[in-house]
Amino acid sequence: MIKRLENLDKVSSTLKENYDTLYDINLQIYRAKKNLTIVDIRYYPKSSLNKDYRETIKENQPMLHCKVPMPPWLSGKKEKFDINWQHYKELNKWKLLLFKLKGRQFNKKNYASNRLDKY
Repeated sequence: MIKRLENLDKVSSTLKENYDTLYDINLQIYRAKKNLTIVDIRYYPKSSLNKDYRETIKENQPMLHCKVPMPPWLSGKKEKFDINWQHYKELNKWKLLLFKLKGRQFNKKNYASNRLDKY
C-alpha cells in the first residue's frame, strides 16, 4: 500500500463523496509538529464485506474510530505525553526498562506484604 500526503480539503471531499458506501473509517495520528499534523486515514467500503453481512448493514452509517497510541509506561495515568513518542526508539527503550523495573519493585513489595498478612 502506497501512502501519500493529501490536503485535508481533498480528503474530506473524498470522504463526503463516498460516505454512504463506507463501512469503517479509521483515523490515527502518525506524527505532529507545531504547524503540521499527519493523520493516517484508512477507510473500508461496504463492498469489501461478505455479501450476507453487507445486506444486514447496508443502511448503517459508517463506524468512525480515532486512535491515539498511548505509551505503555503511563499505564492508565492521565498525563500529558508527546504524541511522537513512538518515533524516539532509544528513549523508549530506556523508559520501558525503567517501567519494567518499577513494576518488579512494586510486585515484590506486594508479595512481601501479602505474605506477612497471612501469618
